[in-house]
Amino acid sequence: MSEIAFHLTMRGWETGEPPPDRIETWLRLSFHQSKVPQLYIEWSCLWANPSVRRTDRDALRAKFNGLMGIPGSFDSRIVTIGEPL
Repeated sequence: MSEIAFHLTMRGWETGEPPPDRIETWLRLSFHQSKVPQLYIEWSCLWANPSVRRTDRDALRAKFNGLMGIPGSFDSRIVTIGEPL
């Protein structure tokens, strides 16, 4: 199992210490279940900047959507994306 926190900024996604200008923080959990070849990837929102409107956060996330992708089953991956805060 692997857990990585990603921070959404106006520059895109960043890892490591949360930057002071972050807009959202998401946790990416990836794992294999025993005897199942698929990789499960689950995204959950941990934090959202209360001074940034949800519509603006949605637009920024859509602009840099390459990291999260879209929910569903693709090849050997199953992706789920939780609701933003």
